[in-house]
Amino acid sequence: MLPASDTAPARTRLLTGPFGLACRLARRGALGWFAGLAGGGLILGLTAKGTEAVFSSQSGGVVARLGGTAGGASYLGLGFLIIALVIAVAAAGQAGATRDEEAEGYLDHLLARPVARLPWLAGRLTVSAAVLAADGLVVGLFTWAGAAATGAGLNLATLLAAGVNVVPAGIFVLGTGALVYGLAPRLAAVAAYTVVAWSFIVEIIGAGIGASRWLLDTSVLHHIARAPATAVNWDSATILTALGIASAIAGALAFTRRDLAGA
Repeated sequence: MLPASDTAPARTRLLTGPFGLACRLARRGALGWFAGLAGGGLILGLTAKGTEAVFSSQSGGVVARLGGTAGGASYLGLGFLIIALVIAVAAAGQAGATRDEEAEGYLDHLLARPVARLPWLAGRLTVSAAVLAADGLVVGLFTWAGAAATGAGLNLATLLAAGVNVVPAGIFVLGTGALVYGLAPRLAAVAAYTVVAWSFIVEIIGAGIGASRWLLDTSVLHHIARAPATAVNWDSATILTALGIASAIAGALAFTRRDLAGA
């Protein structure tokens, strides 16, 4: 009864180059992460004042070690540690999505046209890093909004800094995934998720048994300051970010010199 149509209008929005394509492919996933982390940050802020009294009696133990300090502030330190873990998982997912473009054969069709490898991968990684940075700011902003609604008295600048503080962990994981993608593409997602899983396990076990510093230093999460419970360690954050960027550059250069690998 209804006429069939074999054609549809072309939807070419953002398809102006490799960077625009990366933005278009990432936008739905990015919005999902923004919404989820905004909700998590809002809940963290809304519960900050009420849980401060509960955690105020914590003077040591696992919670204090994970939260970075004793007392009520350890709740926010622990909360942002979990957020750092979530952002690291998001970064590993971005590394896996980049690999899927090649594994599914989509990249073959793209590179058959006048599109160079390096701009394509650089666009993907730049957009992924920008999404991770925006995730951190979203968390900080909505945590402040929740805290302000309950009169917790937390400073906006402090919480935004805490949100930025968790981003380097994601940048490091993204760079690791990019490096392995350039060298052994089939292992890219596995390597990125392994870094995240290992970091989480070491952090939890280390807090429980008081592991040696040498073991704890192998965890990316261990190098993230427990802001806002403690001051942000910008030196450590800068080093993690620099290592992630250097790994991504090395992986991109390796990618330009290897053959494409299917699933």
